[in-house]
Amino acid sequence: QHFKVSVRINVDTENFPHAEQVLHILAAEGFAGKLTVDIGQIVRIDDGNSSPSASYTPRCFVKREFAEAEARFAAAAARHGFGNPKLPQAVGAPCTAVRANELVIGSEGELYKCWDSVGNRNEVIGNVRDWRDTNGRLHKWLTYDPFSDPDCRNCVALPVCMGGCAHHAMDPLLRDNRCDTFRHVHRERVLAFVKAAESKKMLTRLPD
Repeated sequence: QHFKVSVRINVDTENFPHAEQVLHILAAEGFAGKLTVDIGQIVRIDDGNSSPSASYTPRCFVKREFAEAEARFAAAAARHGFGNPKLPQAVGAPCTAVRANELVIGSEGELYKCWDSVGNRNEVIGNVRDWRDTNGRLHKWLTYDPFSDPDCRNCVALPVCMGGCAHHAMDPLLRDNRCDTFRHVHRERVLAFVKAAESKKMLTRLPD
């Protein structure tokens, strides 16, 4: 028995070509079948504060590019024994930011709704020392409604993302990154899942 361990590799257009090397290393160390490996999209966040993210902005994937990279990496991970193609599950709310009873706590006790907001004083909604006294910034998160967005209402991925990243959806500069990758590669993901399921089914039928 093993703990469920997942390794995340944050990627951009510069380091993604080398991401498969991590799979080689982990497989060589005997971790195949014992953990999963996924990639994460690096996104530039511009909240007016100085941030190292400004230096790597030109290297960031746009969501469609990342969706394609994610699909390629998932196929490579499966070949190395780190999981099989999978499909996303339906969700009721996309993240902690839009759920009523979930909060992010900063180092000084300040409260946020989104982890991308940590450190940005303009996004503080209250403090743990006086948590009942929240300000008006909480309202925008709790009233986030993907059904008010025509793009979301007409999107095949709505049941599995429920509007995606609310923080990105509210920011005109990040809006194109709000969606789940499933929106852009849903056909490829479904076909890969079916192919893997059929292969597994055939293997179970092979005689000893």
